[in-house]
Amino acid sequence: PGSWEITTVDTADYVGADTHIFPRNGSMAIAYFDGRSNNMKLAQLDGEAWTTDTVTGDEVDEDGNTHARGFHNEAITIDGVDYLGCYDYTSQNLWFSAVE
Repeated sequence: PGSWEITTVDTADYVGADTHIFPRNGSMAIAYFDGRSNNMKLAQLDGEAWTTDTVTGDEVDEDGNTHARGFHNEAITIDGVDYLGCYDYTSQNLWFSAVE
């Protein structure tokens, strides 16, 4: 119910691919790929303003590999806890974690 408004939440270069829009904390959130940094980012509507944070991807493992995460983003809520998942291109595995 209500109306839609088009808003740009992140104007950086190469962002917005593999977008997943989902309800979070009574508002809206967007998980998306940052192609410049190879990260998964999360935009959340907080009242009237959007905030953006890097969720994962900039971690360096014990072998010195910086992970490229944020491909094919998905979100799910289980027992009131939001989880995000994506493809980790560096290790060629799935990444899955609760969102704080």
